Parts: sequence; C-alpha cells; structure tokens
Amino acid sequence: MTFSNVIVVFLLVSGDWWLVIFTGMLALIGFLQLLVFGDQAIQLRRTVQTALGQSEDMKKTIAEASRSATAMEEVAKHIETSSAAATASVSSIRQQMRAHLCPIIGGAIY
Repeated sequence: MTFSNVIVVFLLVSGDWWLVIFTGMLALIGFLQLLVFGDQAIQLRRTVQTALGQSEDMKKTIAEASRSATAMEEVAKHIETSSAAATASVSSIRQQMRAHLCPIIGGAIY
C-alpha cells in the first residue's frame, strides 16, 4: 500500500475528510495573503521613495520662490526711487513746459 492510498483510506474511514479540505483551503489562503502582503510592502516602499523625492522638489521650489520674491522687492525699491525722482522733477517745474515749433517755409518763419 502506498502513502497516498493510506491517506485516502484514512480519510474515508475516519470521516474527517472535510477537516482536511478546510485545512488545505486555509493553507492556500494563507499563502495568497503572504503574496499580497509582500506586494503591499513593495508598493509602500515605492510610495515612500516618491514622497521623499517630492519633498526635495518642494524644497527647491520654495527656495526659487524666495529668490523671486527677493528680486521683486529690489524691483519695487527701484520703481519707488524712480517714482520719487519723477515726482520731484514735476514739482520743481511750476509751469507746464511746451515744445514750440517754428517751421521755416521758404523764407518765412511761422
């Protein structure tokens, strides 16, 4: 009698064949869970790596925005200086200046 025949005879005689089937199904489900958990661990590792990369990119973006804001402050200071100079120039001239054109046509000056 072979080993497989012994198992078949034991199952038929004992009446616990349903217990063996459920145990086999439980082992299969456990193995499938092992595969799923392994895949989840891999995906989580990828997600963490991506988040770290995004964090570095965000730091670079913030640094660039700060540099741009500093440059805009400098531009605003220069515009303020230019505006003050234009205001001073206009206020120092009390009368309106006009350009006078004197066309010369032929021998006459108009």
